[in-house]
Amino acid sequence: MKRSRVVPVFILFLILVVAISLVVRLVILPHIGELLPGKDKEEPVVGIPGEEVLDPDSITAFIDPVYKVHFIDVGQGDAILIQTPSKNVLVDGGERRGGVVDYLLDLTIDTLHLLISTHPHADHIGALPDVLTKFAVLEVIDPGVVHTTNLFTRYLKTIDSLEIPFVVGRAGMKRDLHDHAYMELLHPVDPTEKHLNDASIVVMLVLEQVTVLLTGDIEKRSEAEILSRYPDIQSNVLKVAHHGSITSSSDDFLKAVSPEVSVIFCKADNNYGFPHDQTLSLLSSVKSKILRTDICGTIIMATDGDACFWTTEKDGSFVIPEHSNDAGSPVDVNSASIDELTRIIHIGPSRAQQLVTLRPIHLLDDLLYIQGIDEKRLDDIKRQNIAFVNQP
Repeated sequence: MKRSRVVPVFILFLILVVAISLVVRLVILPHIGELLPGKDKEEPVVGIPGEEVLDPDSITAFIDPVYKVHFIDVGQGDAILIQTPSKNVLVDGGERRGGVVDYLLDLTIDTLHLLISTHPHADHIGALPDVLTKFAVLEVIDPGVVHTTNLFTRYLKTIDSLEIPFVVGRAGMKRDLHDHAYMELLHPVDPTEKHLNDASIVVMLVLEQVTVLLTGDIEKRSEAEILSRYPDIQSNVLKVAHHGSITSSSDDFLKAVSPEVSVIFCKADNNYGFPHDQTLSLLSSVKSKILRTDICGTIIMATDGDACFWTTEKDGSFVIPEHSNDAGSPVDVNSASIDELTRIIHIGPSRAQQLVTLRPIHLLDDLLYIQGIDEKRLDDIKRQNIAFVNQP
């Protein structure tokens, strides 16, 4: 009896299929990129329009980063991590499932020297009970206004059970963060639970010559109060209040702050329509670069206290240069005002004040006596060619 030849034919068919599959996987697929149009070059890193695009790993080629400020993408909420050589500070934590705990763990942070809760809304304190239990928190600053939610109660009970020092934050309080870095509370003065947004703690962060204004969810009424107490509130960076809502960011306030960069926390396609077009228009009118977490993801500013290097999760990297200001009329370092002195590259308000104390000086080289001015920065000042010494 003859054997059927169906099985051998079927086996041969399978062998043929496997052979073809191997050829595709081992020969064709590895080189398919070369066969497609437009794939002959590596894709560039996407950057911020109008700025030089940089590899994030090249940061040390531009500055020696001493401080970092992380604007953590937690969806519809705020979470800001400040790192100095000696302190870690967290301002707000976003919603409970916003990801701030994992973000801190990824950075191998185990201690928060200071935790600031700007106000008791869930999009700011949602994750804070978990933060308090997973990290060693050495101090909590809170506006001290009551909110009748289970979340707020759990937050307070967690602080109490862990015996963490609890401080009611008020305007004028300061905390040192490093040798030449500190934060000062500008608001509130007399908050009430009737207006929780306006009870927000507002922080001016000073990192040598770089300033960052963190505004919580304050609205226009509080902005006016702050301006009345701090008319010279100009800051390099602004954390835009209340996710870019039209209830905040008045024209007067933005003109006074005049930020080089403005950061907005908001979730893509959020139910509130944040940020509002009017706010974006006002920020553009003061020529501020706008970075949004819904577009950029997490945003990180690194600085040596002078220049700022920015990286964004989705949009690449760029540099905001030292505060050189435009070259113009000459500046006599022995008679110029504080404002005039800040037109000199590397001379911010703090260094300008040091220079006034040193006067009269006899040579530009005497600027080396100013803290933070080294030979390299002195060379930059000379190349700018606006500073001169008029002998007294």
